Amino acid sequence: IWAVPSQSSLTPKYFTRHFPDSDKVDNLLKVVAPVGSEGVNEEREGAGPAPVHSQVTVYATIVSPAKAVVHTLPDGTGEQRAYIQVPQTSGYNRSIARGSRLRLNNDLEVAEGDGVFIWGQPGEQIRMENIGETPAEALVFDLA
Repeated sequence: IWAVPSQSSLTPKYFTRHFPDSDKVDNLLKVVAPVGSEGVNEEREGAGPAPVHSQVTVYATIVSPAKAVVHTLPDGTGEQRAYIQVPQTSGYNRSIARGSRLRLNNDLEVAEGDGVFIWGQPGEQIRMENIGETPAEALVFDLA
C-alpha cells in the first residue's frame, strides 16, 4: 500500500505489526495511522498501528455473517473521503467472485476483490453488513 507522504525527502522505513484475527472480528481495528497520532509509535516492531508519514488511517475488520460494523467519517473541514477494499481470500476466480459479500449503507453490494470510494460529510456513517455465508474481511482507508 502506497500513500503520498506528508513531507518530502524522508528516509525510507518499514514497520511490522501483528494483529490477531480475534481483534478484528466484528470490530474496526486501526492498523495504520499518521505519525504522532494517539497510540502510534515508531518502533520497527512495536505495538499499535503502524506509523505512516501521510494523512491516511487504515482499519481492518472481519465481519461475521449477518453482522455489521459501522465506520464514522472523521471530523474535518468539508467533504471527507474513504476507500473500502474487500480482499480476495477465496482464491483466483475467472468469473463472478465467490465468497464474502458486504452491503454498504443498506444499498451497494460488494464482493471479494471489489473496492469502493466514498465521499461524505464529517460524522457520516458507513455501515458494512455481511450478507454472505462466510466471514468477510475488509479494509477501510480514511483519506483525510
